[in-house]
Amino acid sequence: MRRLQGILRRIDGRGYGAYKELLGKTFHFDFFTLTVERVQADPYAPPSWVRAVIPKEVMELPPHTWSNPTRTVALRDFLVRVFHRLVARDRAIRIDPPGQEILDRAACQVEEGEVTLRFFVQLPARGRRILGREAEDIFLRRLPDVLERMRFPRLPRKDLEEHLDVAEDATFLRGLLRERGLVAFVADGSILPRESGRSDRPLREGAIPFESPPDLRIQVELPHHGPLSGMGVPEGVTLIVGGGFHGKSTLLRALERGVYN
Repeated sequence: MRRLQGILRRIDGRGYGAYKELLGKTFHFDFFTLTVERVQADPYAPPSWVRAVIPKEVMELPPHTWSNPTRTVALRDFLVRVFHRLVARDRAIRIDPPGQEILDRAACQVEEGEVTLRFFVQLPARGRRILGREAEDIFLRRLPDVLERMRFPRLPRKDLEEHLDVAEDATFLRGLLRERGLVAFVADGSILPRESGRSDRPLREGAIPFESPPDLRIQVELPHHGPLSGMGVPEGVTLIVGGGFHGKSTLLRALERGVYN
């Protein structure tokens, strides 16, 4: 950490290219290590790539949060969401914003409880001159504060457990569908319309919750949610009929996105 501070103070006010001195170097902080993997060429180029590694002894993640592949993916996805929320108002530190799907994200890895996060940092400058003191504030104050709040004792545990449980239930449900000769499932009460054509978030106002046709309604028992009813779409040909704006395309889009948790 002191070595990073020394470099930033030494290159303060120099031409932007002096940031290249950070490239490939790993800096050890009190509870994490920081590696600069790519340095942007100038202040107007895409931001620099940075990697932070937090040891398992610091993260304190319980083994059940990464006990199988589904939970590991969901944990990684959740940590990216937390990081994104924590840096939402920081103009220098960024991470790709996650959508509604729980995906295997390259921005975060979890190996036996050790967490690696990859994100972007916009290295500060005035014109093409390095603002070393501002960079020092980013790397030595703001970023450590974010990573400290990523530790398990500081995470919203109820939200984390629900995130893991939902992913595990969805994976379990896909296995049940195969056994029953079904190709898709839509739970009763689901909100299928999206906010807009450009957003994958559920419509908050005016949406009618989904209700399964009685002849297609099934009930399943999920490990965490317990009993759940909804529409099971059987193998073969199923015809969806209705007037204009009755929700046919909305249902088809929901089935299409249902390949993801």
